[in-house]
Amino acid sequence: MDIDDELPTAYIDQEPLCAHCGKTEAELKTKLKRCAGCGVAMYCTKECQKTAWPVHKRKMSRKMCRSADSLQIGAQWPSRFGGYTAPIALANAVKVFAGDAHPVAFSLIANSVVILNGGPEANLGSPAKALLFRLAKASKEDMDSGNPARAFKLLDATVRDRAALTHLVADNWVSATAECEAVEARIRRETQHPTFAGVLPAVFLVVDTGVIAHHHFPVHRVSHRPAAQLDDGERAIFEDVIEMCRLTLNRGYVLHDATDAGKYQPEVGTWVKRKKKWEWERTPGWNWNALKSEQPGGFKSAGELRPGSVWVPFRIMLC
Repeated sequence: MDIDDELPTAYIDQEPLCAHCGKTEAELKTKLKRCAGCGVAMYCTKECQKTAWPVHKRKMSRKMCRSADSLQIGAQWPSRFGGYTAPIALANAVKVFAGDAHPVAFSLIANSVVILNGGPEANLGSPAKALLFRLAKASKEDMDSGNPARAFKLLDATVRDRAALTHLVADNWVSATAECEAVEARIRRETQHPTFAGVLPAVFLVVDTGVIAHHHFPVHRVSHRPAAQLDDGERAIFEDVIEMCRLTLNRGYVLHDATDAGKYQPEVGTWVKRKKKWEWERTPGWNWNALKSEQPGGFKSAGELRPGSVWVPFRIMLC
């Protein structure tokens, strides 16, 4: 299914806000409560919910708000949304998958995709761009494991004109842009990284559901020359990083930044549950070169380097 056929069912931004007064949890210093009918809209008080009800009912009742006469529609949700009780539950699972379980892998993919599409120079200006990550719901086996790091499979990642995503994101670009600007300002205050170029908004779309989640990624420029001037061998390095990250996260592995100084390869592990909490545990003896021989769907290099040798030039180009 093309993204033009997707209709938005639920959004989730990185900071919840009241659907009536617009105040965030940080401003209110309290947790917002969701509408019991749709599970999407959030309110800070009963007064806000009551005041917003005429508009909320008109906008949501036909789609998902479970009033007394629409419970039959609501009962169909678990099959459509992969076993999740409501679209917002699926959107929250995406947020945990991308932002908590796999931030390193998605950051590596995001930067590589941007560089292969002309670099920050071509994507942080006009027309406004955004990253699009298309996800598929996980297999029944992965879902039954209850492991949030295995909840989805990454299909692909691209850079799109924001105008092409308007039917998915509607007017949420305003808050997404403001958040990117705030994050960029903080990074520039706190770091002096020579290749940092800015922050790009991202949309995670679960195909065939209309459920999306917003995110953002700091992006870096290539250190030695503009991305548009990379040769075929250098472009192959970024293509390989995308595919290695996609394969590892789709198999349930979780990447962490290397802790040892001078180490270029990310560390590989899995999420394990201890005392009702998911924690990262390093996978002993991990060998990146083994990706090339794993079947089915083994890694196929876009260039001539072995998987384990890709990381050194990749890091050098972005340092």
